[in-house]
Amino acid sequence: MLAGISIGCLGYIYTPAQAIDYTVTIDGSSPATVLQGGDTVTVSGYMKRAMYAYWNTEAIVVENGGVTLTNWSFSGGSGLVTADSGGNINLGTGSVINVGGTLRPPGSMGPTGLFANGAGSIITARDLTVNVQSDKSYGIYSRAGGAVNLTGQTTSIFLTVASLPQVVMP
Repeated sequence: MLAGISIGCLGYIYTPAQAIDYTVTIDGSSPATVLQGGDTVTVSGYMKRAMYAYWNTEAIVVENGGVTLTNWSFSGGSGLVTADSGGNINLGTGSVINVGGTLRPPGSMGPTGLFANGAGSIITARDLTVNVQSDKSYGIYSRAGGAVNLTGQTTSIFLTVASLPQVVMP
């Protein structure tokens, strides 16, 4: 008996790992880069991604819940979470994406939460929240054969930094 808890030969106590607060881009790998639910990735700077899986051999997987990914100075040109040229990202359940940046010139892509670009590129999430703040933003964007597969309830909140308050829908 240990502190009032009896552990038999068939039992064990599972202690989840402590959440990790990353301040660098999480790159995909083969086998997959694995993050745990509760982890955070906070980065800062122009086109500084929180997650990036490139090519069909790279993957990122979130296990045991969701993560929080943030860059409020992203500005645009890509996604805070980007699967490119066949990359694969699974955000698990309950992830929160926060992205924003400065005003973008006409015809350019503003800060984007999820971006799947190119054949075979896949981003998967369940019960996702995407918060985007900019004038030419996209919450979720795919092109050229990329796919974003969402299940459960997904919430996208767009806040514009234009001169008039309005809801911006891509």
